[in-house]
Amino acid sequence: MKIITFRQNEAEENSYLLIDREQALVIDPGFNGEAIEQELQRSHLMLEKVLLTHGHFDHIRDLQLLGKNRSFPVCIHPSDQMFLSDNQLNYSSAFQSTFILPDTIRVVAVSDHGKIAFGQTLIELHHTPGHTAGSACYSMNHSLFTGDTLFVDSIGRTDLATGNRRQMACSLKLFPARFSREMRVYPGHGEPGILKDILLHNPFLSQ
Repeated sequence: MKIITFRQNEAEENSYLLIDREQALVIDPGFNGEAIEQELQRSHLMLEKVLLTHGHFDHIRDLQLLGKNRSFPVCIHPSDQMFLSDNQLNYSSAFQSTFILPDTIRVVAVSDHGKIAFGQTLIELHHTPGHTAGSACYSMNHSLFTGDTLFVDSIGRTDLATGNRRQMACSLKLFPARFSREMRVYPGHGEPGILKDILLHNPFLSQ
């Protein structure tokens, strides 16, 4: 499994392209759609599905671009599904924009511990509310995609729509309890890291 990170955008948001032979999966296309599109075409990849860690505009915007000429399902926790049709919730209005989900995209609600097949791999959704009510992380082999729940040296904010500080505190307890400390963490913003190092040095987890 090959993982390519895209982050050259105004929001400094990380998008991840997972490649298994000729199949591709994107986690949080965000503002990286053009670069992802170029890689899909250059490597002759078929986009099988998209996974969303949550429904904020800087993580979902380029679903519009990727879905313009192709059809694929997009997976999201049911508590954030409404973000895909509400410009106030997804904060597209803060970017002086709007978000319209293309008709070619089918939304699949995936609950906690739900499994998503990609090639020969099963990806598991972990519900981690706090940044939003439906924030989620995805685990696969030794990789953990944390969206805006957990960064290497910080955590996501909880003062936006459906955010909740108490829920975030509960979600943070899952990282040392549920995941191997050897997992490589791929966050929604910033650099990746190894969970054992994050547990030691992230001030929100090392207290």
